Amino acid sequence: MTARTLVAVAATLAFAGSLAQADVWRWKDAQGNWHYSDVPVEGAQLIKSTTRVPPPQAAAEPAAEANPPAPPPVDRLAARTTAISDQLETESTARKVQEDLRRKRAEQCKEATARYERSIAARRIYREDKPGQRVYLSEAEAEKARVEARTDRDAACGPQTR
Repeated sequence: MTARTLVAVAATLAFAGSLAQADVWRWKDAQGNWHYSDVPVEGAQLIKSTTRVPPPQAAAEPAAEANPPAPPPVDRLAARTTAISDQLETESTARKVQEDLRRKRAEQCKEATARYERSIAARRIYREDKPGQRVYLSEAEAEKARVEARTDRDAACGPQTR
């Protein structure tokens, strides 16, 4: 083989390798025959691309304009991710509200229980009048106050058996 032949073979292989890396476009002519090329023409459709983002296609058909195209998968994924994120945030907020309610009810139960325990432990129960003076209750009034304290405790904590 001569040097000239080797250069020709090398050039052919290099050219063939570059063709393998080209974009491939397809279109149908007026007679209905399909054509393939590495050069886009009006109405051509990209069927193989060597680039990550295909170049813009030729003018869209009028039918495509009537029906809006479906959002790209990335947009659907972003929308789904946002929806899931919103749902998780809503559920997290609901759990926090439930925890706050549980804590507040426990606090109210503790206070009502303390009032009830004081009412049954006290020998005498009093209330304060307008000027802040203590007015001691009669035994019947004290018993009524203890029943009210027990009712308040049961309402705050739920019925308890002892």
